[in-house]
Amino acid sequence: MRTIILTAAVLPVFLAASLAPLPTAVAQEAGRKRIAGTDVSLIPPRDFREAKNFTGFENPKVAASIMVSVLRGGIGPFIVGMTDERMKKKSMTVLSRQRMEIDRRQGLLLGISQDSGGVAYRKWMLVFGDSGRTALIVATFPKEREGTVSRLLKDALLTAKFGARGADFGNAREENSGAAPSGLAAEKLEGVPFRITPADPLKFAEVVQKVIMLTRTGRYPIADAGDPLFVAGKAAAAVASTDRKKFATERLAKTATLKEIEVEAVKEVTIDGLSGYEITAKAKHATTGRLLILYQVMLFTDDSYYLLQGMGLRNADPGFLEPFRKTAHSFRR
Repeated sequence: MRTIILTAAVLPVFLAASLAPLPTAVAQEAGRKRIAGTDVSLIPPRDFREAKNFTGFENPKVAASIMVSVLRGGIGPFIVGMTDERMKKKSMTVLSRQRMEIDRRQGLLLGISQDSGGVAYRKWMLVFGDSGRTALIVATFPKEREGTVSRLLKDALLTAKFGARGADFGNAREENSGAAPSGLAAEKLEGVPFRITPADPLKFAEVVQKVIMLTRTGRYPIADAGDPLFVAGKAAAAVASTDRKKFATERLAKTATLKEIEVEAVKEVTIDGLSGYEITAKAKHATTGRLLILYQVMLFTDDSYYLLQGMGLRNADPGFLEPFRKTAHSFRR
């Protein structure tokens, strides 16, 4: 260990420097926090805490949140694709648009209005990145709180940067070769409140908003509509019905990208001490019309639920139903 000797001549200078106020930038950086499971960090507003059910921060007292996702793919297509027309199709109205540089990378900041459940919301949506990855950060708050939290949330988003884990974190490089996650995959599972063991041919592919994606190639998104895809996550919302079987089947019917969903079997299951329902169904891919198998397990907690869902080509050989079922039954908290 190297020893530093402070002489009588140097000591007064050292003390003066150590007692001087920290520069503003340094003091602000002390509040920087890395978002679990990502290589993104930012300085959240005061009284915002790490969220339990999604990746980011929240302040329940003012019904405000900051959700952070790191997605594969270059920033260019994201910026080009976030047109007013496309955002409108997602029930979002663009109020402002600003191109900027964030963390020495291309960025775009959108101000958005959106109504949900009879409540008017405002959002700040920031995307920034490079040729290999894109960070998407969305701050949401009620319109009635706009005067008190809008500027705070906008300023917080503008402090975002990719962290010190290295440029490969979140990029296309993956090393998923076994049943259990290792290396990069294990880091991305940080903050996810459960674990699953993928059954062959499934492999860990991605984690977005604490939702685990498994695919055959270990890459997400899948290249073909018939390729197997298994997703698992915990719902942020409470169960909206006392009839849990009905709730589970209705949720299955809302599966995105599918049409003509036909339930074939529903049975009660208990996994890791949680009761729920296992459902198998057939469906058609909404775009290609290919016949797919759809498998879902919904497990209920006291105030929410876990959703595990797999889909893939129905007439695949070997079939995907058994790998989906084995993976779902490996669920552990």
